[in-house]
Amino acid sequence: MKEKFKKLSQILLAVAAFALVVGFGKNTALAYGLKQTAQTETSITVTWDAPSLYGSNRLQSYYIGYSTDYKTARAMAENKSVPVGTNRSYTINGLVPGTEYEVCVYYTYTSSRGTNSSSVGSGTLKTLPGQVTGVNQEMWWRVIHNVDITWDKQTGADGYKFTFMDERGNVIETVTSSYVGYSHRIDNKKIYKGCCQAYSVINGVTYWGPVSKTAFFMTQPAKKDARELAGKVSGGKLNVKWEKVKGINKYNIYVASSKGGQFKKVKTVKGNKTSVSIKKIGGKKVKGNKTYYVYVEGVKKVNGETYNTGLLYITPISKRGAGSVIYYTAGQWNK
Repeated sequence: MKEKFKKLSQILLAVAAFALVVGFGKNTALAYGLKQTAQTETSITVTWDAPSLYGSNRLQSYYIGYSTDYKTARAMAENKSVPVGTNRSYTINGLVPGTEYEVCVYYTYTSSRGTNSSSVGSGTLKTLPGQVTGVNQEMWWRVIHNVDITWDKQTGADGYKFTFMDERGNVIETVTSSYVGYSHRIDNKKIYKGCCQAYSVINGVTYWGPVSKTAFFMTQPAKKDARELAGKVSGGKLNVKWEKVKGINKYNIYVASSKGGQFKKVKTVKGNKTSVSIKKIGGKKVKGNKTYYVYVEGVKKVNGETYNTGLLYITPISKRGAGSVIYYTAGQWNK
């Protein structure tokens, strides 16, 4: 996307310069240069070269436009929304950390034909990277023993450094890449954690943003080396069992009374438990001839932050026992 914006800006600048020369002849104001000279997480300072004004032409004022998309930035400059006088430098404040912006500069000048406007140029600029947010396990694949981790993208970042650790903080692997995600082999009985840091290259200098909060990753509870829970409907109870994961603080048990139905949290048990018996679901007694759809969520609290295992596997449980797992992805029940 960054390369697309750069190419688009270069093409538009070239077309604008050509139109100026061809359309107005020797009285035309020729435009040059737009540079990012300073930046913080929430600001960008931009400078530009003075246009060449011929004859009796006189500069009136510059106008700047900026946005995450070129069309809006250009319209902002053309509409003279932000006048900056005759100074060839401007600091744009109130921006979002780690974000790429399109910046356009226009100017007005007087000539024998009255007041005219033209473009100094445009460019793709960016703020310093901010603290990475949204570090979270996207999928924990129990059978293949693998975890997929993602985080929120910063459009101004050129890459990320992700550090994957065991629960005690021992580093397992540190990887630097442009991908917004990471995968690694895991043990279903263990809890892991990780943190991420974004970087950007601006004018040949690499800038690193703050390290993200450390996030914890853990498996969705199920029976040993399987995706589904163990369980059975018997004696007016829905009985559910799973393998213990050391370090989890509590388990929330969710049940839907029909496939594709809404889940209800029916019970919460402490982290040292590996089974539960449920007599009622949403105020209704458990029926021996029904199939119930169950998942168990593991929860861990660390330093006031709460982490959970999420939802990927759903287990149908009836009087015959636990059936084949149903996947739940992108907010949808799957076959």
